[in-house]
Amino acid sequence: MSRRGIFARLGEERGASAVLVTVLLVAMFTLVALVIDIAALRADARAGQATGDFAAMAGAMALDPVGGGNPYGGCVAAYQYFVANTRGLGNVPTPASACAAFASVPFCGATTPETAAVVQVPPYQVTIINPVPDGSPYMQGRLDVAIDGSPCQRIAVEVQRTRTYLFGGVLNATQGTSRPPAVARATAGKSLDGLVSLVLLDPTGCKALVASGQAKVFVMPVGNFPGIITVDSSASEVSGGTPTERKCTQATQDFSIDAFGTQNSKIQAGGVSELDCNVNNGLIFSFALMPGQNPGQAFEDIDVTGCRLVPRPIAGHRITRAPIDHRYNCKSSYPAYYGVAVAPCRDAATEAPHMDNLRNAIGATGIPAGFTSADSYFPTCKTQPSSPSIVIPPGNWYVSCGQLDLANEVIFQAPSNVVFEGTVNVGSSTGKLCVNVSSCADTTGSWDGYVYFRKGDTEQSQAVGNFEKDSFATLNLMRTMVYVDNGRVDLGAGSGGLTWIAPEAGFFEDLALWSERETQHLIGGQALLDIEGTFFTPFAFPFRFAGQGLQYQTKAQFVTFRLEVSGQGVLRMQPDPDRVTPIPLQGVLLIR
Repeated sequence: MSRRGIFARLGEERGASAVLVTVLLVAMFTLVALVIDIAALRADARAGQATGDFAAMAGAMALDPVGGGNPYGGCVAAYQYFVANTRGLGNVPTPASACAAFASVPFCGATTPETAAVVQVPPYQVTIINPVPDGSPYMQGRLDVAIDGSPCQRIAVEVQRTRTYLFGGVLNATQGTSRPPAVARATAGKSLDGLVSLVLLDPTGCKALVASGQAKVFVMPVGNFPGIITVDSSASEVSGGTPTERKCTQATQDFSIDAFGTQNSKIQAGGVSELDCNVNNGLIFSFALMPGQNPGQAFEDIDVTGCRLVPRPIAGHRITRAPIDHRYNCKSSYPAYYGVAVAPCRDAATEAPHMDNLRNAIGATGIPAGFTSADSYFPTCKTQPSSPSIVIPPGNWYVSCGQLDLANEVIFQAPSNVVFEGTVNVGSSTGKLCVNVSSCADTTGSWDGYVYFRKGDTEQSQAVGNFEKDSFATLNLMRTMVYVDNGRVDLGAGSGGLTWIAPEAGFFEDLALWSERETQHLIGGQALLDIEGTFFTPFAFPFRFAGQGLQYQTKAQFVTFRLEVSGQGVLRMQPDPDRVTPIPLQGVLLIR
């Protein structure tokens, strides 16, 4: 072969090799592009999934744990979490703009349609959805009501990032999208952490829970149920507010939880005894420790280090008065509570507002329908220590006295409901008032009833209906709910006895006291104290417990505006899970 032919052939082979190398390089760069871009998309997916997960959980924390309500708040919380935890964002809309789709949905109910906020935050698109229906693709075809809750309790967050491919031109593609969804739910209900002895409702002020002098409040665990206290206050009140003396400032050294002074006062949840300082079976929740509140005034650190506040409080959501309202006065709407919204009762279509119905049935004046006057038993509205026992047979009884002073034994036999027009004072060591029992020695009871203190007719000498007991007197309210319309509870401490047991069935099951009166209520330490059920005083300024000795009561729950424990006594609380109102402590669960 000629030299020219050899070179020509070599040239052809080199040309073929160049083409092959080019093809191989294209293939290799294509694979590299795929690897790099897929890796980037996977990284986006992982980052987006993590951000979406936590944004969904933040949104669920803002939902109402009872019914799931507050869609707008859930959207804002989820969106703010995303913005705060994502770098390299472009134009960032305000929370109000981002969640505008939820502005017209004040509460999520059974008929609320799925609502979505789709927010462009370059290079991301964030989609926030509430409620999340059972059939939503976000639920991935799975549903376990015990785990997944109701649609209103769920919030979905989808974070999509559009990324330009580094080598997309090779594949004639320039952009890709990662779409990792997340669904979280607000958790609540009668669970291990739903047995709460003390719920303090003041939404902004300090001194919500105070132990002074040498008094101690000790919330005991019940089996596997931890001892729990929760305080709703943000500790942000600086102007004094209503009522007064609620300021939360460093200058005044006021705190929302305070074992006041250094005289052995103590507030403790959990433990074996009130002497424990290392507690692992108790919880104290404080809303003031939540983000954006006033943690510096939540409690005084020296109370913790000095073993006066045990255990150290942790962040917790507001309870509000909703759990009690929903159980005993279920309505589709409620007025705001010191500016804090009260979630509507989701069962309003099927449940009744029992407290409203009771007020309407009793009325404002005169003998209530279905009641009989008991005035003949109290012709002077006053009895003497030497007066014989007064035994009133079963029935619905009305006492018109504006002020009824009892110094002898008075028994309203079971079953009985009693309406007192005005104040009742049980005085002296011989004074006894026993309601819904066979005798004052009856400590079992077999019927449920109520005692209603009305505010008094305008022509009566008393304008309010107080429930009062002197320190030596005795009260026995067996399976009885007490409603105080326009007065106060003032049961003095001393050598007398107090037995107050909530109903065991009916509309008022487990409810011992309902009073929305803006005043101080007092239960003093007794030689014999047995109180059982929920004591609801959402406007008590404050609810005071004062005593000189150990007060061991097993089944009471206080849901009140403020609680002060004073004197030298020890109030030991250990409610029965079956005899108090479950408090839905809010948590979150990532379910998808």
